Amino acid sequence: MAAQRQHKNSPANLALHLCGNLKHNFGAVIGGNGFRRNRDLEFSAKGLSRKDITSDIDGTLKMITPVLEKLSSEDLLKPYPDTSMGEGETIGSVIIRIGIHLGYHLGQINYHRRLL
Repeated sequence: MAAQRQHKNSPANLALHLCGNLKHNFGAVIGGNGFRRNRDLEFSAKGLSRKDITSDIDGTLKMITPVLEKLSSEDLLKPYPDTSMGEGETIGSVIIRIGIHLGYHLGQINYHRRLL
């Protein structure tokens, strides 16, 4: 049996990272719900079960869905409330960036799946 390689960014850690990113940007920044992100834990958490990960994904969807549903076309043109993405970013431009980030990491997760 071939030795299993440890990947620094396992699919579970990538899922946690994506959830943290979505909860931070949509929940805390746009939605103002007070969520506090622990980005380091997204990459260092180990030994989580599939149930733990799917629960985090479900919780993320429950948190961000109402924020997304309330966004209007006019909201997308408003300044993004956090300048960590750069000065002059709009909510719409940050959402595009978040979508690209999501697609990139989902591609990594799919690559891991194909390795198995």
